[in-house]
Amino acid sequence: MIGRTDDMLKIKGVMVYPAAIDGVITGFVPRVTGEFRIVLDEPPPRVVPPLRLKIEYGEGVKEEELGRLATEIEETMHMKLKFRPKVFWVPPKTLERFTYKTKFIEKAYEKKKA
Repeated sequence: MIGRTDDMLKIKGVMVYPAAIDGVITGFVPRVTGEFRIVLDEPPPRVVPPLRLKIEYGEGVKEEELGRLATEIEETMHMKLKFRPKVFWVPPKTLERFTYKTKFIEKAYEKKKA
């Protein structure tokens, strides 16, 4: 088991931890910065597929390369973690950095209520 049980997500019956997603994404550095957020529309642990991921692309990556890179990441996640996410790209240094424990989850459902 990798990660904390309170961080666990359940996607189509598959248990997934943010740390496992992080492991896959960091495998694509330097084409990505390694920073990402899991965007949840409903409170966890259950996630209605597809899981949405905001990922920062790397400094030297061209816009026309992003489609192919997204497909590579989606295929790798499917192969290693048994689910296929939907990747949304954000420019480098867009996502907030944290000094201590990185917050991988973005709670879109809390913004809807406000």
